Amino acid sequence: MISLFINRQQVVLDQDIEIDYYVYNPFFERKGDFTYDIDIDLRVPQNAQIYGHIIRHNNQVVQQKRRAELFCGGQCLISGTEVILSIEEGKAKIQIVSSNSELNYLAASDDATIQSLDMGSIAALDYTVAMNSLYGTSDTFDFVCTPVGKTFEYFPSEGGGNNWASNLFNALYRPDANRSGDFSLHFVEDTPLRAQPYLVTVVERVCQALGYTVTANVLRTVARWKNVAIVNTTDTLDFNKMVPDWKVNDFLTAVEEWCNVVFLNDRIKKEVKIVSVHDFYQNYSVDTFIKSDCVIDGTDKVFNLDAVQNVSYDNVSYDLPGYDWYRYACFDEKLIASCQKLHYSSYQALTGAGIDMATEFDKKNIFVADDTGVHYVIRRRIFHDGSGNEGYNYFFYPVMTLQAVVDEHSEESTKFSIVPAICVMLYVGGVIYNIDAGRTQEIQMSASIPISLEETSSDKEIEIKGLNDYITGGMKEATVSSVMAVFQYLGVQSCFPLGSYTAEHYPQTLAASVWPQVGVVPYMENCYIYNYYEGRFQYSMHQIMPENRSLAPKALYDAVYSLNQKIDTSRTYKINFLTSTIYDAKNYFFIRNLKLYCNFLHYRINIHGLRKTVEGEFYPVK
Repeated sequence: MISLFINRQQVVLDQDIEIDYYVYNPFFERKGDFTYDIDIDLRVPQNAQIYGHIIRHNNQVVQQKRRAELFCGGQCLISGTEVILSIEEGKAKIQIVSSNSELNYLAASDDATIQSLDMGSIAALDYTVAMNSLYGTSDTFDFVCTPVGKTFEYFPSEGGGNNWASNLFNALYRPDANRSGDFSLHFVEDTPLRAQPYLVTVVERVCQALGYTVTANVLRTVARWKNVAIVNTTDTLDFNKMVPDWKVNDFLTAVEEWCNVVFLNDRIKKEVKIVSVHDFYQNYSVDTFIKSDCVIDGTDKVFNLDAVQNVSYDNVSYDLPGYDWYRYACFDEKLIASCQKLHYSSYQALTGAGIDMATEFDKKNIFVADDTGVHYVIRRRIFHDGSGNEGYNYFFYPVMTLQAVVDEHSEESTKFSIVPAICVMLYVGGVIYNIDAGRTQEIQMSASIPISLEETSSDKEIEIKGLNDYITGGMKEATVSSVMAVFQYLGVQSCFPLGSYTAEHYPQTLAASVWPQVGVVPYMENCYIYNYYEGRFQYSMHQIMPENRSLAPKALYDAVYSLNQKIDTSRTYKINFLTSTIYDAKNYFFIRNLKLYCNFLHYRINIHGLRKTVEGEFYPVK
């Protein structure tokens, strides 16, 4: 006999009750375990007492989040959360959700958003705390107060003084701004402080707000994910206000897809493990053997047109906002096909090739530095030389840094809603004390910062005349408040020299000149500085971080997604078999000499207990 308990109060069940119970594999779909509708007779006094206090809502979902447990004898078949669908005509209609579906239910109930959760706050944020965060990681801090540009338009800058500080949150003085030989970092007085929360912190605090304890988190052990931070410009100490107000379920799904992880929830202990897709089947499954004489009607193979799509990453891209920086970072494939690619051994070889950039400007040419793989187009900026003269400065600009991965032979595609932040190089040089020469001298250098999208203009419509117009033209709406832009925090590092100011000539000065560095891709264009002596701007490229921290789709595909198991979910086996056991759908199943992944198992329960006939949906293991 089966027994149902709601908050440890036993419900009287109808003798002819039939319960459909589904056990899903979170590797394929984050549904977990749940029952179909269960009808409770409220004319029974014991049941009326359990449900009598609930306000009647005809045909509307009433969610109470009470503990529900279904037993057969001494065996607990289901343990999870009760979802009351309706109370009408003397009956309560409920579902029981558990395991991963329980996390989904708690997240999605009432369309819950991140900002509706109590995720805690920073106890205090002053310049001392902010400075300590710059030297920390996600292991020691929940956030970092690295400088963030308020708008894109002012950067890169021609430099000069510290006037640029007004366009920064968490503004720092330039290295040795007082020319005294003191190169230690100092926040500019009265600069607004904004905490940039680490993604891993937000993930864990969301789970905790839903009532779960995170017992294992692979995001904290992988260099590519552990120090990813979310751009925040809101003046708040509350973590739920530092991030866009996404639905919680959308956020968890976005993290699973982008970081290639799965949330595994213990329905009894209220614990969650965040595990890598790569080692999912190595670490979290066992082999389950179904005897041939237990299989009913053989194995039926069908081709599923609605196949599960979230286990393969054949085509990957970001859902990028409509800003010029992103348009240069990701080209339309048709535009690439219309351009000619010209290869050079390196960036230095490209800049030293004597190309007449004014003549070649806006021609459909893409220049490639083969040693780094970085692609460039020719851009130009208007400059004033200080004597009233105006002209154009032409330069090679890196493009396609966030280019989508395209597999023409696959219709599967994944578009990420978490996107890399705009990151640029900021000029932080100037007249400083030169340790190497023992005197004050102009030393030109730069550092990297992320840019807020809040006040950065976008989506302008222009007349298309040349290549750059093709790149930046067109319209795309972007709701800034809904964009979750992230960056890699790289820690306090030496600044990057410009032009002839190399570490070889000024080793001590440049080593002492430090700044908190950030990035989203390994190589970044150095900010342009006008050299009055040579009558031109100066540009250079620097590798600011290793490839294993790149957020570019190609880097993610090569190092992360391509390692996933290749599972053909279009070939589906529908198999019925006999068992008295509720199996874990995460297991490998061996049936009739086939090794199979399991998508779901469908059990049926009546008043006497678990029926032996089980329906399963499986995919072949290659």
